[in-house]
Amino acid sequence: MHKLYHELAYLWPMLSPPEDYEPEAIAIQSVIDRFLKSDPQGKPLLAEMGAGGGHTLSHLTESFDCTAVDIADPMLVNCSLVCPDAVTMNGDMRTVDLGRLMDIVLIHDAVDYMQTPEDARAAINNAARQLKPGGLLIVAPTYTTESFEDDQSISDEHQDKQIKVAFTSKVIRVTDNRNQFLMQMVFDITEDGNTASYTDEHRCGLFGEFEWLGWMREAGLKVHLVDEIEELDDMPWHGFVGIK
Repeated sequence: MHKLYHELAYLWPMLSPPEDYEPEAIAIQSVIDRFLKSDPQGKPLLAEMGAGGGHTLSHLTESFDCTAVDIADPMLVNCSLVCPDAVTMNGDMRTVDLGRLMDIVLIHDAVDYMQTPEDARAAINNAARQLKPGGLLIVAPTYTTESFEDDQSISDEHQDKQIKVAFTSKVIRVTDNRNQFLMQMVFDITEDGNTASYTDEHRCGLFGEFEWLGWMREAGLKVHLVDEIEELDDMPWHGFVGIK
């Protein structure tokens, strides 16, 4: 259980406000506009697996009929507040059944929690089988093996009228597993003059571009590396798009 997504989930709108996700949502929209060739009646169907608090999805609900999947109920509560028109569904991206075929499935940084090649492959296969012909799978891990830099850290503070939160986050390689890294987080929460400290460690998967591309091809997708698409060279993240 990650504290950030359970007992500390109420902090999410403060720590990572929806407006911070607008550039990523614009990038996702650009990928969809570039590759989605079908012309569905009504809004295209988009599912985000590992939607968390729904902050990326909140910028996409106007254009898409959205389904938000997450394994943490407190985060789905946050999601329903910012995406009231989206269907919310508790589920594991490796096994969840969406109940209908989608035009687009998005797996953003939640794919980091696939700790093994078997986990990552299962998530990709599950997403791909729930796409319509011509549908898109967009996968955007925070890091690949090629982009990961050990000991990166960030610190920040946020405050409203009732609460102040200072946090630090650091990523380090797992020494005994080349396919994993740790994200170590510390939160100092001050409320009514009292400060409480929490630590939270997230173990995540770390895989190379070649591996991601291979798994998506195995799932029956024609795959593009977003970074290599000239029209999309100003993307704020790297990722992969697969066409069924």
